[in-house]
Amino acid sequence: MNYIFKLLTLVLLFYSLSGCVESHIQKRLDDEDTRIYIKHFRSAETEYRRQFNSFGTIEDLIENKLLDEKFADHQELDFNYSLEADKYHYRLSVVSKFIAEAIEKDQDEISYYLDESGVIRVSINPRKLADKTSTSIAYQ
Repeated sequence: MNYIFKLLTLVLLFYSLSGCVESHIQKRLDDEDTRIYIKHFRSAETEYRRQFNSFGTIEDLIENKLLDEKFADHQELDFNYSLEADKYHYRLSVVSKFIAEAIEKDQDEISYYLDESGVIRVSINPRKLADKTSTSIAYQ
């Protein structure tokens, strides 16, 4: 009887941990997708600057076919972003759509920051969004 109880306990523990691991893996994949999108923004801004000697707004980048139209519709993406651009600078801030939930549950949540330097910066504190002083990510 004791053996069966231990076995059931181990099985339940395994299933609960596998759910946590699966959730963590999915989050890592979502984060990787977000970094890929950020790199698309960076490439688009670099090319726009080369062509027009200025940085572009989201509308400029889409109109000139440097970004896919899906970037105009925030609903298709797993994150929210803000892009500000002028002749000499651009600032892209990216936050998960789940950041409010992370603050409420006191969980880590990643936000990103990118500017004309081309360096992608990150913060895992949902109460302090990434900015130009945040740590840069390892794989640019």
